[in-house]
Amino acid sequence: EVGISMMLGGNAKGFTRTMTTAMALEYDKGEFVLGVALGIVLLMISFSVNIFFNRLQGRDRV
Repeated sequence: EVGISMMLGGNAKGFTRTMTTAMALEYDKGEFVLGVALGIVLLMISFSVNIFFNRLQGRDRV
């Protein structure tokens, strides 16, 4: 996912940087805490969207 994001969209700060490319960049710079924090935020967004659409469809249990 990170590789294709960098190949197609680039990794320009403020223009084409995605959360996955930012996580990889921070990890490469040695900023492990920031990389993990970005990963946790991305997981929270993913779970929130998943829960929202499950409730929207009337499926409270997954």
